[in-house]
Amino acid sequence: MSGKKGKLHLNLHLKNESASRKRRRRGRMAKEGYTVFRRRDSDIWYFYSVENGHRAAHSTKTTDKVQAERIARNYLVPSLMGARTTMEEWAGDFFVPGKCRWLAAQDAAGKTVSEGTVLGRRSHLTHWILPAFGKRPVSSITPIELRDWINRLPLASQSKRHMKYTLNAIFSEAVLAKLVEHNPVRDFDLVKLKRRQRDALSYDDLEALFPQEPDKLMARWGDLGMATFMLVLAATGVRSGEARALRWRHVGCQSVKVPEGEAEVWYLWIEDAVKFTSAAPMIGPTKAGKARPVFLPQRARTALEAWRKASPWRTGPGDLVFPGPSQDRPIDEDLPRQRFKKALQVAEVDVAGRWLTPHSFRHAYVSRTKRALPADTLLLMVGHADEKTDAMYFHESLEQQVAQIGQVRTLIEDAAKW
Repeated sequence: MSGKKGKLHLNLHLKNESASRKRRRRGRMAKEGYTVFRRRDSDIWYFYSVENGHRAAHSTKTTDKVQAERIARNYLVPSLMGARTTMEEWAGDFFVPGKCRWLAAQDAAGKTVSEGTVLGRRSHLTHWILPAFGKRPVSSITPIELRDWINRLPLASQSKRHMKYTLNAIFSEAVLAKLVEHNPVRDFDLVKLKRRQRDALSYDDLEALFPQEPDKLMARWGDLGMATFMLVLAATGVRSGEARALRWRHVGCQSVKVPEGEAEVWYLWIEDAVKFTSAAPMIGPTKAGKARPVFLPQRARTALEAWRKASPWRTGPGDLVFPGPSQDRPIDEDLPRQRFKKALQVAEVDVAGRWLTPHSFRHAYVSRTKRALPADTLLLMVGHADEKTDAMYFHESLEQQVAQIGQVRTLIEDAAKW
């Protein structure tokens, strides 16, 4: 509070105080270095502190006394960087490898933080958090401010939750550094919105989207490359980002023993995925953080062979199966969505009341195969492994995993016939 008007209000407030309340206030000032109070015409709590030998008044901007006292204490907490360290001074180097203490601590604890996660957290900080709170003392930022600010962001619900995770990392480190007494992010929850469930595609939908006649197939998808890309999604259930990261060396074949003798099992080795950043698509680990084999049905294999022969791009082992605008850059995530929407229209698929996206191919794949495949095999191929499954397959080699899916190859082939 500053200015003659503010001082007048404070003086009037002090004149109206009883002698005993004044003694208690002075006693607390001497003992703790601050005291909180409310003006008679306001529900907001204020606090006094002593600065440069003079008493100074500050608004806590909260109507909660407990929270006001916490803000006052945080304001007075000493730190290596000064009691009024701003968010910009404290968090300016956060999520920068080699400079960020939080990243170093995660690494020391054996916790893997993917490059995509680091880039995402850094983007939250530079594009949203610092513009909003960069000049503010870290100790002055309240839980209700953070909650209301996150809720007002023009972002999806999941993105808002990730923003909260980013803030939690920043304030957790601030607590350890004695910059603040308490992590304000832990004092509030975001409203849990009911997530809309994607719809799966039926057999009739798949037949309409992937006709056997080449000219009709091209009419739906525009070109052979996109038709093959979508067919791989539908026939294998892999995520779009995983298919976009495929290289030709990931298409493999292995001879396995089956009850009737030996059989060749074709598969995709899923070890990478494309993560979209503000700068460009980036290839990194899969969502589960581990590689897995996925059975490759005959129709998808035939389509891949045809695409490899017709592709205008290089098709060596290390080259991308589905390049984007350049040889070494995968296709952007918006292109499959646009082509998928157009294909639904051309194929006259009924979309009324349905939420259909390229990810719906994955939903359809799981729906078709879950009744036919052993649960552990399905979890292995779709990458939805829980902790027990992680432990079960952690020590298995690629050959052992391919042998496992080879035992059910006919079931998967039957499920992929549409």
